[in-house]
Amino acid sequence: MIFISKQEVVRTIREMARTRKVYFDNSGAFLFNQAPHLNTQHVIDILSTATEGVVTVHEDRADLNKYSVVSPVQDVEIYLDADLRKELTVRAIMPIDHRN
Repeated sequence: MIFISKQEVVRTIREMARTRKVYFDNSGAFLFNQAPHLNTQHVIDILSTATEGVVTVHEDRADLNKYSVVSPVQDVEIYLDADLRKELTVRAIMPIDHRN
């Protein structure tokens, strides 16, 4: 799926979250270790209210973690799998300061 604009990406993320098509990559049991104050419902809430200002399209990354949503309130960045066609797959949840 090729998105024409960031607005389309944001709309897709919000719609998937609102319809509960969100899956969590628990292959590493540490998904929430970096952000223990969050749970799956908090993450779904963050994704369902995403705006263009908090969504990043990572052009420099490989297929995984192509999109991310920053939550300044929760102090985290949520990385999503590149394939947004059928569901959102949360690949990582990192504190915002991990980028520095």
